Amino acid sequence: MKNTNEPPIHIDQQVDLLEYLDAILRSKYRLMIAAIFAAAAVFGLSKFVDDKYTATSIVAININENPGGVSPESYRGNDTIGLLEHEFLIDAAPSNEIDRLLAKINGFEFIKTFIVKENLLQIIFKDKWDVANNEWIDDFEPDYRLASKILKDEYLILDYDEKSGLLKVKFTSLSPDLSAKISNVIPISFNSYLKNKTVDSMNVRRGYLEKRLSEVSNIEVQRSIYRLLEAQLGMESIIHARNDYPLEIIQPATSPLFKSYPSRKKWTVLTFFGVFFFGLFLVVGNVIFGKMKTAISLYKKDRNSKNLNQSEDIWIDN
Repeated sequence: MKNTNEPPIHIDQQVDLLEYLDAILRSKYRLMIAAIFAAAAVFGLSKFVDDKYTATSIVAININENPGGVSPESYRGNDTIGLLEHEFLIDAAPSNEIDRLLAKINGFEFIKTFIVKENLLQIIFKDKWDVANNEWIDDFEPDYRLASKILKDEYLILDYDEKSGLLKVKFTSLSPDLSAKISNVIPISFNSYLKNKTVDSMNVRRGYLEKRLSEVSNIEVQRSIYRLLEAQLGMESIIHARNDYPLEIIQPATSPLFKSYPSRKKWTVLTFFGVFFFGLFLVVGNVIFGKMKTAISLYKKDRNSKNLNQSEDIWIDN
């Protein structure tokens, strides 16, 4: 009987690099033509994509998370009124003040206020806006929650650098002038937004003090309330005088000269090399597949031949 432990056919054969190289050389022109056509198609399709421009302004955050000063624990008052005046006028500086500031500028309340102020709904939902008739198509009703999300996802980028303490405000649109304008307006609008919020809070305090002034008859308490009112007016004056608080533009955005999207040249080059190397992979894979198919066919023939010989030997022995 023949030895049935022989290794499968072609299992120890060496890789013939010349065979792969020959297959690549025979397909080189087809690969080049396919890569050129694919790159040209991508470049042509990119012409249907709108050009977008990104403008960037650099902003400094004028707040100090460790301002120092007198803390409530170390303050000594002669009476309860002194302690009340201290608590009423002095605001504690939180340790995460910058994080709070960034949360506010990214918050829905400010974003909605900014969209309304700058009339950005027509830009965000440009597909639903009829420019000729100056109205929404099919009675479309914009949702400010969706508008805020789209604005932060597609148009506005706020990039804060913890090392330098600078905030980059990037805005992308179809117009370079609009991108530069919005990028410069955002810090100014946010300063105005915070100023109005602070003034509203002070108005509530002043209203409370004026109400209490008309209710109390104690001279000492009235003097304390007058001092608080005087301090309130001073704080309001300081707030209205600080135009660059808490954000100060140190490098205004200018209209970009070149588009930021789409990168047609980059897309074309990547498509050319991607299709070319993918074609090389297919050519080499086709050679490997052909060799495997041939080896399997030969292996089946060899196995059938061995089975036939074994059957003949068994028949002869019997």
